[in-house]
Amino acid sequence: MGVPVLENDFIHLDLSLDLRVTAALFVLSYGLLDWMDIGVAIPVISTSMRGTSAAQVVPFGGDEATHFFGGTPSNPDLGASRFVEGSSSGLGDIAARLKIGFAQSDKAGFGILADARFATGSEEDFLGSGHTSIRGLGIVSGLFGNFSPHANVGYVYRSGDMQTDAVLATVGFDHATRSSPCRGRCPSTSPSTAPSNRRTFPTCGTTSSTDPSASSSRRHPAS
Repeated sequence: MGVPVLENDFIHLDLSLDLRVTAALFVLSYGLLDWMDIGVAIPVISTSMRGTSAAQVVPFGGDEATHFFGGTPSNPDLGASRFVEGSSSGLGDIAARLKIGFAQSDKAGFGILADARFATGSEEDFLGSGHTSIRGLGIVSGLFGNFSPHANVGYVYRSGDMQTDAVLATVGFDHATRSSPCRGRCPSTSPSTAPSNRRTFPTCGTTSSTDPSASSSRRHPAS
């Protein structure tokens, strides 16, 4: 029990908050070189919020109220309610990305990914996070038959007093449950055994022929 008795008063609060966010994301990616590409993502955000609250002071006892929202101790107003509603639209946090492939072979590949998210959206209007984050990742992948392991290791920096940096690590693998009948590329076209006005195009597991006038518009699958 509280001493004095008035310390046993408490407030019962009912709170309802509805926040809706709609985002349209515009993404542009461009390959500068065979081993380098850049990208940017521009979000347009629309938010709406509606909130209500109702509070009631529950006194523990006594002839006069110690805690109240209005009135007097002998004639207190023990209840209060509030309502708020608003909406906002605008630019969100813009993100930019750079990806570079350093090494690539039939068995393995290595690259790096760097991206940054800038605090271009208003934190007060729920359009952005209010802080900038920068991330760097090393990306490694391999291929050993039907088994393909991959790993990402990196670090993320976040600005702001309430934000923390982090070390990132992700590992995984892909495994093919069925092997392809063709290993590597499909064989080259050999017209020597076909009639002069027809050409044969071997594909993985099947062989088909077509008129040369349509061959320029037909794509031939590889394994």
